[in-house]
Amino acid sequence: MAHIRMKIYSNCLRRYTHVTVLIPTPTENDYLQDIDTYDKPAFFQERPRYRVLYLLHGTHGDDTDWSYYSNVERNIIGTDLMVVCPDGGNSFWVDMEDGPRQQTFLTGELREYINRMFPTRPERENTFIAGLSMGAYASLNTAFRYSHLYSKVAGLSGGVGTGSLSVLRTRTYPYKLILDPPDYAVKGSALDGEESIMILLSSGNPVPDVYLTVGSEDELVYTSVQESRRLLDDYRIPYVYDEGPGGHTFEFWSEHIARIIPWMLEK
Repeated sequence: MAHIRMKIYSNCLRRYTHVTVLIPTPTENDYLQDIDTYDKPAFFQERPRYRVLYLLHGTHGDDTDWSYYSNVERNIIGTDLMVVCPDGGNSFWVDMEDGPRQQTFLTGELREYINRMFPTRPERENTFIAGLSMGAYASLNTAFRYSHLYSKVAGLSGGVGTGSLSVLRTRTYPYKLILDPPDYAVKGSALDGEESIMILLSSGNPVPDVYLTVGSEDELVYTSVQESRRLLDDYRIPYVYDEGPGGHTFEFWSEHIARIIPWMLEK
């Protein structure tokens, strides 16, 4: 496994930021079968081309969370999927009303950087996005608003239902930067999940495949995920729903990202 942590400068953010990149290295099946040694792997003789999963962290997390606390590195061994984990702070990856343009960074600047730096397959059908908790909300919100970029999206323990976003008014989130004064209302803002769905449906772009999963004991976001399901049902957007035992923990997320990756790699 190639585990790369990069420090790059972003014009959108006006600062340096960290990005963790995970790239699967050869398995035994990648080597030529007609030689006795491992010094001429087919993996390196023919330049590999990777599909890309942008994988977002949750509140108080950073770009290292998925690699430190889950089995995602093990899950991509033997695949052609590379994983890109950006650091989004507590921003929900939206372009702020009076602050950094996090969503533009994620969908534009970072994506262009990754596609130039690594041998990716940059087409929409080979580009995916997923996240946990705050990152789940951001993944769905971003995939719906930029549906021409992502063919599949997965939300782990989070959705686009806005019922739980009263938490934004705590000191945890820079809501006065994210939301528009004087009311700082979610409705009509960059975090309005229903508006994101309407942007998707009016765009004329293909609808991304959607996967939602939440733990049955997750008191923090369970209601929000059910609200998201109702929204998707109301707008007739199909989705896979996977509920299982567990809470708002990396034990749950590690187990379920292992299910989501094969789903993403299905043709």
